[in-house]
Amino acid sequence: MGWAEKYRHLATMFSLEKLLVDVSSGKVSSSIDKVVKSLITEEQVLVDRIEQQICLIEQDNVWKRIQLK
Repeated sequence: MGWAEKYRHLATMFSLEKLLVDVSSGKVSSSIDKVVKSLITEEQVLVDRIEQQICLIEQDNVWKRIQLK
């Protein structure tokens, strides 16, 4: 669920756009049922996808580029 642009950005970053439910209008869409069912049925696929993306993000960490003497 999201109400700000940062949530759309994160969903895109992790290829989870189809699971984003925008609640900025103050109303929850009827599609929430489909999203919840998808979360349940695709749980392990989603966990793997998120873990993989986190590893990629950590590999490109700015702190790894800094060399301290």
